[in-house]
Amino acid sequence: MFRYKMNSRPVTLDVQDNLRLKEVEVQIDGNRTVYTEKEIEEAEGRLTLTVGSAGRWQEMCVTARDAAGNEESAGPVRFLVTSNILYQLFWNPSLLCGALAVPVILSTGAWCLYKKKSGKIGEN
Repeated sequence: MFRYKMNSRPVTLDVQDNLRLKEVEVQIDGNRTVYTEKEIEEAEGRLTLTVGSAGRWQEMCVTARDAAGNEESAGPVRFLVTSNILYQLFWNPSLLCGALAVPVILSTGAWCLYKKKSGKIGEN
């Protein structure tokens, strides 16, 4: 799982084969893009695409097919691309728990200090 604090993220896929690839299929959250043999050759096996920002985790799967009909798949790879700090916080459980715990700890400490100064700790 990868997190990127930006509005879009360039991704380069190295899809070189020792023989010849017929096509490469890239799926990001179900949106399918197929790169043809000609496009793969022109890019010398290094396909570059841009992944846009989303307020949620995205998944990418890549499937390569060669001229002989062999197929190889990779993924899914999960990633978060957003410059929105609230989404970054929400989708990061450790950071979210820490952010929620700090005010609770501070308010509990302040309450204990108040009770201690007023002399009411231990009294019912």
